[in-house]
Amino acid sequence: MVVQSRGTIVVDGEPAGQGPQALLVSSHADHVIEVGDKSCRLVRTVGGGWILLDVLSWGVVVGLIVDAATGEWSTVDPSTCTL
Repeated sequence: MVVQSRGTIVVDGEPAGQGPQALLVSSHADHVIEVGDKSCRLVRTVGGGWILLDVLSWGVVVGLIVDAATGEWSTVDPSTCTL
């Protein structure tokens, strides 16, 4: 995600630098991004396409267990957070 605002960037309560700058955040959890008095929340989602691909390529049990355990189904959409 790219933070366009100027000021101190805080990600999940921890300082993450000065804006503007590009940030890399994990897709394995939700995140709260703050710059000054502005904030937004990046919400982790699971893509249905990954689940379907797992079922088709690995079989139901193996693919689902591996990707669910590693969190590889998850994504966060940076376009939902504009700062």
